[in-house]
Amino acid sequence: MGTDKMFLEANMPSVIDHLHYRLVDVSSIKELAKRWYRAAFAESPEKHGGHRALADILESIQELEYYRRVLFPAGPVTTERAREVGLDFNWRQARYGNTFDAHRVIHYAAEQGLASAAEEAFKLAYFTQGRSVQDHESILDIASEIGLDTAEVEAVLKSDRYAADVRADEQLARQLGINGVPFFLIESKWAVSGAQPAEMLVQALRQVWEETHRVEFLNPLAGAAGNNAAEAGPSCDMNGNCS
Repeated sequence: MGTDKMFLEANMPSVIDHLHYRLVDVSSIKELAKRWYRAAFAESPEKHGGHRALADILESIQELEYYRRVLFPAGPVTTERAREVGLDFNWRQARYGNTFDAHRVIHYAAEQGLASAAEEAFKLAYFTQGRSVQDHESILDIASEIGLDTAEVEAVLKSDRYAADVRADEQLARQLGINGVPFFLIESKWAVSGAQPAEMLVQALRQVWEETHRVEFLNPLAGAAGNNAAEAGPSCDMNGNCS
C-alpha cells in the first residue's frame, strides 16, 4: 500500500488527490481473518490472476467486498446486537484494569462452591455495570453480593494466595494458544478461536461428539488360536425375533 502511494506521488501526482487510501489493506484483513475468523477465511474468494497488475486489483476488490460483507456487516451497533440475544453490553462504560486479583478471588470462590457465580458477577460488573474489577474495594463489594465472606476475601487480597493458581491458568492458556477472546475450548482438547458464526460452533460440537462417542464393535474371539474370524453369536432384532 505504501509503495503504491509513493509510486503514484512520483509518477501520477495529478490523480493522487482523487484516491482514497485505507489504513488497513486486504492482506492485513486476510491475516486477521486467518487467525480469528477461520470459517470466513476458508470461504474467501480464490485469486487466480498470478499477481498481474489489473487482475490483482480486480481480485483484491472482490476480496475486500467479501470481507466487508462477512466481517464488517452494516447494522446495529454492538450494544444493540447484544441486546437482541439477551445480553446487556455497555462497553462504553467498561472500566479497564488488571484482573489478576479478581481471578484470585474466583479461585477462592471455587473452594466455596461459588466459582460460576463469581465469574458471572465479575463479568456483569465489567461488561454491564461499569464497575472496576481491579480496585479492591469494588472487588469486595462484588464478592459480598454473591455471598462470599468479605473478611476472607480481604485476607486473600492482602496476601498472595491463589497467585500460583492464576499463573498456572495463564501458562495453560499459553500452551493452548489462547491469546485473545473469544476462545472456545471443548472437552479440554478441541479449540475454536475467535468469533465464529453459529454454524461453525455447531459443526465443532458435532465433530467433538463424533470423536468422543465412537462405537467400536468388539469380537471376543478375534485373535484366538485358529480363528481368523469368529462366528456371530445369538442376537435378537427389534421385533423380538431371536436367532
